[in-house]
Amino acid sequence: MSTNEIDETLGALFIAETREQLESFGRILMKLESDPGSIETEVHELFRIAHNIKGTAGMMGLDGIKETMHTVENLFDDLRKNVRPLKQEQIDALLELSDALDSYVEAAN
Repeated sequence: MSTNEIDETLGALFIAETREQLESFGRILMKLESDPGSIETEVHELFRIAHNIKGTAGMMGLDGIKETMHTVENLFDDLRKNVRPLKQEQIDALLELSDALDSYVEAAN
């Protein structure tokens, strides 16, 4: 297998995995909009998704996405530790981020 084939395979895996994770991310955020009390059960999954996207973006050399998801990961870590509550403005911003990342990944496809 050539380096180009490996790069193409990794790129395709990154796109497929990230799109799937963003779908879950958005679905969980929309659930939190309608049921804010479920934050305790959902925040761990949101953290895991942010962590996974950060890691795969880093492996792909997508430093902007990696840095952004690191910030998102820190927000969810604060939520897990009850340092701050999740506000509607944050949910809105996270949904916009999810849409923007999905558009970016779709364009790369």
